[in-house]
Amino acid sequence: MASNANDDTEMTDAGTSYDLKTDDQSANKRDVETLLYNMALDAYRVGDSLQGRQRKQLLVIQELKKGGSKAALEAVSSSASCPSLLPHEEELDVDPEMTQQLAIWVGLLLPGLRDNPTTVRTTQKGASVRSARNVKTYETQLALRVVAPTDKNNVNYYVLTKQDANTKLCIAHNVSMRDVFFFPEFRDDEAGSSAERKEQWPKLIQAALGMGEKDNKQSKTLSFDNFKFNVGAQRSVINEVDSLV
Repeated sequence: MASNANDDTEMTDAGTSYDLKTDDQSANKRDVETLLYNMALDAYRVGDSLQGRQRKQLLVIQELKKGGSKAALEAVSSSASCPSLLPHEEELDVDPEMTQQLAIWVGLLLPGLRDNPTTVRTTQKGASVRSARNVKTYETQLALRVVAPTDKNNVNYYVLTKQDANTKLCIAHNVSMRDVFFFPEFRDDEAGSSAERKEQWPKLIQAALGMGEKDNKQSKTLSFDNFKFNVGAQRSVINEVDSLV
């Protein structure tokens, strides 16, 4: 069946413009592996911006901050003021003792979108990522990385905002789960309600971090072993891009 999609543009309260497409096809006709989804089953199409991204990537964070996220997001007024989507090498430089502030990269946030009344939607009853129709899909270059710190007992979400010009590390502000567009590896695409998604999706993050292990040191070791592989792959992508410049 041919796609029946409508193109549109949405302006947020922060003045940010987002290209929209409403697609009435169910996900078996869409490539959900190329899309990020939020709890309301809106989607975000990244395009080539994250080419070379490693799944379940750990990042070094400069500082975690409770509160202040609204002001921090308002300060990101253009793509030029956004931290780069692909990690800098400094953000991948974890020491073997794992003494830095670390977080796993779980998805993206679109600045200004969460506070715009026009974006509030009622999720289709019983719908999942796989079965949802009339999916609202955003396309924009203005996006920020969202991470979950590794040193918390529960999954908490932080958006990476200001990036230090010298260290290349970011300040992170806490945000709500509903503001996050999640990568495929942190979603259960069969979850048929927002309550089920709220329960099941964080469990995938916990599993990636080894949360729930009796020995917390063992948990961190498992995460670091996985991270070492990801760093090598990520750096090979960076080196390959550099060689082409």
